[in-house]
Amino acid sequence: MDIVATVTALAALLTALANSFIIFEMRKQRTATTKPVLKLLSKYSKAIVEKESKEWAWENKESSHFIDLNLINFGTGPSLNLAAEWDISLDKLVDALKYFDPYKQMKFSHKKGFVEIDKSFHAIHNQKIIFLEAVPVSQNKKEVSIKLPSYFISAFEKYVQLGILDRPQTETTGPFEIPDFPSASVTLNYEDINGIKFHQKFLVTISFSSVFHANENTGTEVNASFNVKEVS
Repeated sequence: MDIVATVTALAALLTALANSFIIFEMRKQRTATTKPVLKLLSKYSKAIVEKESKEWAWENKESSHFIDLNLINFGTGPSLNLAAEWDISLDKLVDALKYFDPYKQMKFSHKKGFVEIDKSFHAIHNQKIIFLEAVPVSQNKKEVSIKLPSYFISAFEKYVQLGILDRPQTETTGPFEIPDFPSASVTLNYEDINGIKFHQKFLVTISFSSVFHANENTGTEVNASFNVKEVS
């Protein structure tokens, strides 16, 4: 009887293990067939800076201080309830601009959820997190986009204006040096249709590529690159 009971218990255990393995594989397969894979894409963009007003007009009908980055879903299922959370060091942002203002003739500061960039004032709290209900699988349709915070773009415009466009013309042959513009990071938190949560983090770095001093009618052309790298 003991042998029969032992064999019966062993058979039950093996059956339970087999069932557990089958369920695990089914869940794994279901996740693989519905898993979103999100990528935030780098881009190049051109802006025309008006000579008198110094207003920036970005190409593709993007207005001053607003730049979109395309978000593509290369996976097999949609991502749902996406929250894109920006993280930008305001201390580094302000310090990069103060570098060009040693006599403190302009106002660059931040406190209590606001940042001041010379003559512009920006609220930070309503730009920190962007919510998207869904990012469908890409099928050559119009891409979903995420906006870079306007204060970040405004700071970059002022950085180029002070460091490049308004730079005094001298006869010196010393090296042309300006500090790097601070980078920004964005964390994407979302879930698939099964409720499984995912997290991805991207680093966004902006740099100017070239500057062309056009005629008085068209202003100055600034070419910039928005480089995106996934870090986790």
